[in-house]
Amino acid sequence: MVENASPAPCVILAEQTWGSPLQAMRSLGSRGIPVFVAVLGSGTSVYRASRYCSGAAEFSTSDPRAFCEEVRRWLEKSIGTEEAVLVIPTSDRLVDMLDRDRLSFDERYILSIPETNVASQLLLKPDAFEIAQEAGLAVPAWQRVNSRADIDRCKSLRLPVVIRPVDWGSSGADYFKIILVHEETELLSTLQRLVDSDADVVAQEYVGGSDSVVEFAITWRSADGQSTSVCTGEKRRQTSDDGGVMVWGSAAPSPQALAATSSFLDYSGFTGLGGAEFIRTGDQHWFIEFNPRLEAIHFVSTAAGLDTVWFLYCDLIYGSRPDDIPLQSPATAWIGSAWLQRMINQPRSLSEGLLDRLRFATSPNRIRAVWSWTDPGPSLQILWRLSRNAIAKLRQAPK
Repeated sequence: MVENASPAPCVILAEQTWGSPLQAMRSLGSRGIPVFVAVLGSGTSVYRASRYCSGAAEFSTSDPRAFCEEVRRWLEKSIGTEEAVLVIPTSDRLVDMLDRDRLSFDERYILSIPETNVASQLLLKPDAFEIAQEAGLAVPAWQRVNSRADIDRCKSLRLPVVIRPVDWGSSGADYFKIILVHEETELLSTLQRLVDSDADVVAQEYVGGSDSVVEFAITWRSADGQSTSVCTGEKRRQTSDDGGVMVWGSAAPSPQALAATSSFLDYSGFTGLGGAEFIRTGDQHWFIEFNPRLEAIHFVSTAAGLDTVWFLYCDLIYGSRPDDIPLQSPATAWIGSAWLQRMINQPRSLSEGLLDRLRFATSPNRIRAVWSWTDPGPSLQILWRLSRNAIAKLRQAPK
C-alpha cells in the first residue's frame, strides 16, 4: 500500500445510524486521513465526539440534486476547492442519490459507487435476484408485485412468504422493511393493501432456520476488477427469530459463500464496497440479497484483518492495491443497539442474550459497533442522549 504525507480527505454519507459510518471513520482517521461525515437527518453530535472526526454536518433535504449540492458547498467551505475527495455512501438511498446526480460532480470528487448500469440494477431486488440466478446461485422463488394483476401469481409461492420493498423507496404509504406472512389469505390481503398504497414489493418464499444458518460476505473489488477481498462469516443472532439486523456474528471461512459471492461479483460487474447474505438449509445454499455499498457490519471484516474501507481508499486515491489479500482471521462483532432491540421485542430471550454476551466476551478479536477504548467519545455521547431522553420521559409521565 502507498501512503501520502498529505492524504486526500474522505466524506462519509450517513443516515441516522452510527456503527457503520463510525467504524469507517475510525479506519481512515486512525491512519491520519481527514474524515468528514454528512448526515441525512440528525446525529452529528455522536460523530463530532470522535477523535477521528474532522467535521460533521446535518442535511434535511432528501432531494438528490439538492442534497448533493449542499454537501459539496459544505465541503468547499471545510476543505477548499482543490483537493480530491473520496465519497463513501452507507445506505441504498444514499447510493441512489449519488447515482442520480453523479454528473454534477466534477472530477475531484471520487464517488465510491459502481457505474450507473450496475448500481441501478443492484439497487432493485428483482434485478439482483435475476443476476444471482444467471450467475448460477440458488434463489428462493419470488414474484414482483406492483399491481392487482400480480397478486394472483403469488398463490404459487410456498408459505410462509416474506414481503420486502423492491428498493429503499418503494414501500408505499407506510414504511416497512420486511413482512412475514404464514397464511394465503393473509398474503393476498397484505399484498392488496400494499398495492393500494402504491407500494412496489417482492413476495418471496421464506427460507427459515436457526440464526447460525445465516451467512454473510463482506466484499471489496478494485476499480479495475483485478483485486477482490471477501470476508465470510455467520450471523450468530439477529433482532428477531425471523431475521433482521445482526446482534452479533463471527468471521469464519465459508467456501460456499466465498464461491457464490465471487460468481455474483463476476457476473454483475460490481466494483467497490458491498455485502451479500446467504442461508444454508441442508445441502442448499440460498442467495438472499446483495447490498451495493458499505455493508452495515463491515467492521467484523476489519477485525478479521481485511479492512475493506482502507483497501478502497488506497485503490481510488493512490491507485494502489494489495499484492496479496491477507487470509481472514477469526473475529467477532457485537451491535449493542440491535441487542437492546431484541431484548425489548422478545423479553423472554434475556437469558439467551446474557449467554450471547458471555460467548462474545470469550471470542477472539472482538469489535463493537460503537464502543472503542481508544475512541470512547461517541459511546459516551450516545449514553448522554439516552439518559437525557429517559429523564425527559420521566418528567412527562403523569404523577
